[in-house]
Amino acid sequence: MNTPVNAGLSPELPKLFEPVKFGACCVSNFNNTDGSIAPRELARTKIIAESGCSIITNQGAYTDPLGEGKAYYTQIALYDEKFLPQFETIAGYIHDNNAMAIQQILHGPGPVSPMNQIFRS
Repeated sequence: MNTPVNAGLSPELPKLFEPVKFGACCVSNFNNTDGSIAPRELARTKIIAESGCSIITNQGAYTDPLGEGKAYYTQIALYDEKFLPQFETIAGYIHDNNAMAIQQILHGPGPVSPMNQIFRS
């Protein structure tokens, strides 16, 4: 029997629960290797904030100045006050569009090097 995936769940939104194929997909981030957020990433975040989302979780930041727990080579940093202005900019983009901002803290296996990075930069 071929019962639709969304049978009885949402007649108004028939495609909501259908499987989606994304094809060949890669993960990118546009940050700098020193932990700062690059202008391209700030611009991307601004576009997401303007899209009408109600809650936006920013990518995971590491908190150790030695890079212990850094999960990937271009991960953003949050171990020093010098990084706060970039997070204030992101929070401003999100709050200006009436959404809630969440900052993820991510502690990975670190320290990492360009030789073992998981994500391409």
